[in-house]
Amino acid sequence: MLYEVKCSTEEKPIYQHDVAYQVYVLTKLGFTVERACLVHLHNQYVRHGELDLQQLFSIVDLTEKARSMQPDVEHNLEVFATYLSRPDEPLDDLNRGCFKPYRAAFGNTAPVICRNRTSLICMARKKRPCSSVIIRA
Repeated sequence: MLYEVKCSTEEKPIYQHDVAYQVYVLTKLGFTVERACLVHLHNQYVRHGELDLQQLFSIVDLTEKARSMQPDVEHNLEVFATYLSRPDEPLDDLNRGCFKPYRAAFGNTAPVICRNRTSLICMARKKRPCSSVIIRA
């Protein structure tokens, strides 16, 4: 059983990619993932007395979605490997998609990996936060 926990009050499409990647990694490590779930806060929960953890969190079963995305994960990893094997940093302007849905962690300091329109994050993962990958020194 896999639980991907997010600090959010709803399921977002980008979280499906996270769960799919986790399933991929665990499967490659030899684990059998029978169920893959997303856990987020239930935004309608109101505490009355003792905290009810069963009501505080929503659990979304993404098992089938994550399994159906495995070919995409495999493809994305191939794109990543090709991109990362390049000897030089791309010199193209930043793509605005590199900062959606999240801003870079260090303001306008752009991650090296998102320096062009076809970068692996902006292309393969689409709206994945670039700041979590490689940050320019």
